[in-house]
Amino acid sequence: MNDPVTQYIASHPAYREGIPTDSALHQARMTALAQFRAAGFPTTRMEQWKYTSTRLLRETPFQHVTTHDETFQLAESLLLANTAHTPWVFVNGRRNPLDSKPGGLPPGVKEVPLPSLGSPSDSHPFLNSSSRPFDNLNLAFCEDGLVLEVQPNTIIEEPLQFIFVGDAREHPAVSHPRVTVSVGHNSQITILQTHLGLGEAPCWLNSVVQFQVGANAQVNHHILHRGGDQLHYVGDVQAHLQRDARYNSTTWWLGGMWTRNDLDVHCEEPGASTTLHGLYLTDHSEHLDNHTLINHQVPRCQSQELYKGALGGKSKAVFNGRVVVQKDAQHTDSSQSNRNLLLSKQATIHTKPELEIYADDVSCAHGTTVGQMEEDELFYLRSRGIGLRDARIMLTRAFCAEILDAIPHPDIRQHVEALVDERLTQMTEGSS
Repeated sequence: MNDPVTQYIASHPAYREGIPTDSALHQARMTALAQFRAAGFPTTRMEQWKYTSTRLLRETPFQHVTTHDETFQLAESLLLANTAHTPWVFVNGRRNPLDSKPGGLPPGVKEVPLPSLGSPSDSHPFLNSSSRPFDNLNLAFCEDGLVLEVQPNTIIEEPLQFIFVGDAREHPAVSHPRVTVSVGHNSQITILQTHLGLGEAPCWLNSVVQFQVGANAQVNHHILHRGGDQLHYVGDVQAHLQRDARYNSTTWWLGGMWTRNDLDVHCEEPGASTTLHGLYLTDHSEHLDNHTLINHQVPRCQSQELYKGALGGKSKAVFNGRVVVQKDAQHTDSSQSNRNLLLSKQATIHTKPELEIYADDVSCAHGTTVGQMEEDELFYLRSRGIGLRDARIMLTRAFCAEILDAIPHPDIRQHVEALVDERLTQMTEGSS
C-alpha cells in the first residue's frame, strides 16, 4: 500500500456513490482508472516530463477533503467586479451552487446534468479518456463536473467564470474538477478560469477543461493562476476547432509551488485559427512547466503563440511549445515565440520551441530568447532619481505589457493588471 498508484486505486470505490453501474459515466471512469493504473505517475525519464518531477505528488498523502461553506464564501472575492452571470465554483472538486447571486445562466447557454450523458453506447467529450495519466486520473475521480452547451448564433458579451479552489487548511487535499464546453456555430463566448490554493498543507488541483468549437464560433479563454504557497496544479486544456472557428487563450501564472500546464489545440477543419498568449512570473523556489501543442491537421489554418516569463529567486520554468503541421495541412501560417527575463542569477528556464512540419507549402517560424535586465536601462532610470526597486518594477512591467495589452475585455484586463502589479511588487521586495 505504499505505492501511490495502489493507494489511489484502493480509495476509488468511495467515489462511485450515486452513479449507476450501467451508465456511460461509470464505464468511462472505470476505463480511465484502468489506464491510469497501467501508466502510473510520469517520471523524468519521459521526454515530456524531463525537467518536472512528480515526486511531491507521489509522496504526499493527499486526501479528498470535505468542503467548507466558508470557503465558498471566500471564493466570491475572486469574482470580477461587474459579474453579470452566476459563476461556477468548485471547492475541493465539489461545486458550490452560488445560484443566489444575481444573473443566472445567460440566454442561449444550457447546463447538461452529468447523469444524463447517455447510455454506455453513446459518446460525449466529457467522457473521453486520453493518453495522459493525470487526465485519466481526473476522469476516474472527478466528484463533480460541468457540461455546458452554447446554442448556435449566441453572442455573450460578459465573461463566464470558472473558479477552482483547493482548501488544504486541515489536511493535504486533492481534487479533480472537470468541465466540457460545446459552442455552437456562429457563437462567441469569453471565459475567465481562476485557480487558488488555500491553507498551510499541500494542495493538489488536477483540472481538465475541454472545448468543442463549432463552425465560425469563437472562444476567448483566459486562465488566471492566483497561486498559493502550497498549491500543486496540473491543468489540461483541450480545444477542437471546426471550420473557421477561433480559439484564443491567454494564461497568467502569478504563483504556486508546482505547476504543470498542458494546452492542446487541434485545427480539424479548414480556416480554423488560434492565438495563445502566456505570461508567467515565478519567484522563490517555484516550479512551472508549460507544454503547448498546436496541431494543424487540415489546410489553410493559422496559429500565433507568444509566451513571456520573468523569473526571480531560485525559481525554475519550462516552456515546450510544439507546432505540428500534418501532411495535408498546406497553406498553414504559424508563428511561435518564447521570451524570458531572468531577474536573478539563480533562476532557470528550459525552453524548447518546436516545429514539426510534414507539408511543403507553409509559412512557419519559431524562436526563443533568454536574457537579463539591461544595466543601461537601470542606470538611465536611477540617474533620474528612481530607486533600484522601482526601476526593476518599471522595466519588468514594460516587459509584460505586450501580453497585458492584448486582453480584449476591459474588466478582465483591469482585474489582471492589478494582480500582476501586486505580484511584481512582491517579487522585488528586498531591492533598494
